[in-house]
Amino acid sequence: MTSLLKMLNPTRAFRSTTLNCTPTRTTRLSPILLLTLRSQSTSSAAATPGAAPTLDVTLRQALKGYMKSRQTFESGVIKSILADLQTTSHLASPPNPQKVLLKSIKTRLEAASQFTTSIPPRQDLADQYTREAQLLQKFVQNTEDALSGMGEEDLKGVIKSALEEIKVEKGGEEVGVKDLGRVIKVVLAKTKGKMAGKGVSEAVKKYFDAQVTR
Repeated sequence: MTSLLKMLNPTRAFRSTTLNCTPTRTTRLSPILLLTLRSQSTSSAAATPGAAPTLDVTLRQALKGYMKSRQTFESGVIKSILADLQTTSHLASPPNPQKVLLKSIKTRLEAASQFTTSIPPRQDLADQYTREAQLLQKFVQNTEDALSGMGEEDLKGVIKSALEEIKVEKGGEEVGVKDLGRVIKVVLAKTKGKMAGKGVSEAVKKYFDAQVTR
C-alpha cells in the first residue's frame, strides 16, 4: 500500500524522505526573472497557441458551464463520459478519446433502440438515451472517423441499404415498423455507431414515418 501511495503521489513520497545535504549557496532570483520563469511554466502547461483543445479540456469547460447554469441533465452526461475517459486512460494501450466518445454514443443509441422495441416499450428511457447521445455528438470532432460529414441524403442511403438487406434476409417480405429495432442495429453497424447531427434511431424513425404518410 505504501508503494502504491508513493506511485500515486510522488511529491508526498519525496517529502517523506530525509535528504542529508546542506546547500552550499543560496541564489536569489530577481523579481523580473522570477516573473519570466513563472510565465514560461504556465505557458508550457497550457495548450499550444492555435491548437485545438483536447476532448478532456473541452468537456471540462462544458461541464463548468452546465454546472454554473445548473443544468443537471447535461452535467450528469458529461461527468459520465469524463469518467469513461479517466478509466480508459489507465489501460496499457489507452484508446483515442474520440473513440471512447463514439463508443459511448453508440451504446446509448443501442439502448434507445432496445427500449423502443421492448414489450412494453419504454419510450421515456429511449428518449433519454437518445437525448444523451445527441448531447455527446456535439463534442465529436471532425476526424476521419467522425460521421459529421455525412449529410441527410447520405444517411437515408444507408437506411435504404439496411432495409434491402433485411428484406433479403426475410425472404422478400417487406420490412415494416415491427422491424424498427432490427433496422436501427444494421444502420448502427454500417455507420459504426456515429451520427450525422441526429441520433441514428431518430433518423430511422423519421424515415419510417415518411414512408407511412405517403
